[in-house]
Parts: sequence; C-alpha cells; structure tokens
Amino acid sequence: MGTLICKPISSWIKGLGINPAMADAVILYNSDWNPHIDLQPQNRAYRIGINMNGGQKQRIQLARAVYNDADIYLLDDPSSAVDAHTAAILFNNCVMTALREKTVILVNHQVEFLS
Repeated sequence: MGTLICKPISSWIKGLGINPAMADAVILYNSDWNPHIDLQPQNRAYRIGINMNGGQKQRIQLARAVYNDADIYLLDDPSSAVDAHTAAILFNNCVMTALREKTVILVNHQVEFLS
C-alpha cells in the first residue's frame, strides 16, 4: 500500500516558516508558485508571513503536498482561492507535470481542467 496525501479545501498555515528543503524545492521547480515568500539574498525562502490570503495559503499547501512525494494525492479544489491565470499555472506545473507519475484524485469546480 502506498502513501496518501490529502490536501483539504481550507488551508491551515503556521506563521513560523517552512522547511528550508521544501522552500528550495519550490523555488527551484517554479518560483511563480508563491511570489510572496520572503527571500534571503541567496534566494532561499525562510519565512512566510502570518497574514497570507487564501490563494497564497493554497499554493503553500499544494507545495507541501508535492514535496511529501506520496503515491496517491487527494486534492480538494486546490485552485478555489486563486485567479484563473494562477489556477492554470498550478494545474499545469503541479498536477500535469510534478504529479504526472502519481495517482491523483482531483475534486475541482473548474471544468476547463477536466479534459
């Protein structure tokens, strides 16, 4: 049996920061995922502000889920709090690219991503 990651629709984020290894992975993979991460001069994300909006929280939660490298992903509307342009970037870079070798169960209200 493989490992399962569940990304709920509501995202809970602590204001303490993120794992530096995960931050490096997100920045190296696609810095557009969350342009609001504070960067040190070495381009290393080190702290996330405590007053993030819903879309910023969703991008961090999605990055955390991908970083865990599970076998099965259950994503509950991961683009519900972002605009259409950002949703397309997340879908293409995350679901279609980063998770292409994984089993993904996607609940989504944007029908353009279902084809």
